[in-house]
Amino acid sequence: MSANALGVVIDADGRRASGQDFQALADQHERLTAALRSSLRSGSGLPFWEVDTPFGELAEHLLQRHVRTGDGLRAAGDGQVVMARRNVAVEQLNSTTVQDHT
Repeated sequence: MSANALGVVIDADGRRASGQDFQALADQHERLTAALRSSLRSGSGLPFWEVDTPFGELAEHLLQRHVRTGDGLRAAGDGQVVMARRNVAVEQLNSTTVQDHT
């Protein structure tokens, strides 16, 4: 965390750490998704197609929602890392500008 000449505090380290945490969570989520996908391929084990077919459709729908959640976690983590880099660049530019005008 640092402050520029104007006293504006930019916590690029915290944002970067948050991004890394989101990415780690997304990695865990991806492993869980792979396990869920694998268990769904083995079938429900329900003996009646009247129940098994709708169950399979519901399970597939839930899996797709689960995948989208993981995509959102990954995007959030990537965004945090990008913003940390941009915040540092803006802070450096602002510091240079302030120094040039003092």
